Amino acid sequence: MAFVSHYRKMDETDETISYAYGWEPGELTQVLCLDKATRRLVMAEGLPTHSMTATAAGVLRRMLSTGSWPEHGYVAS
Repeated sequence: MAFVSHYRKMDETDETISYAYGWEPGELTQVLCLDKATRRLVMAEGLPTHSMTATAAGVLRRMLSTGSWPEHGYVAS
C-alpha cells in the first residue's frame, strides 16, 4: 500500500511547531503540532492517526538531517 502526505509549516513558537498536511499539495486540510523540545506530537484531543504519525516522522527525519524545521515537503512510502 502506498502512502503520500504533503506538508507545509503553519505556525512556530519557541515551544511548538505546526504543520498542515494532506494527500494533495493544494488540499492540506489536517493539522499536526510537535513539541520542539521533546519532538512528540501535541494532541489537543483524540488519538493520532496513521497519516499524522507518518507525516510527523517525515518532518522529524528532515529536521534531523538538515538541522532546521522544514518549511514544506512530502512523505512517501
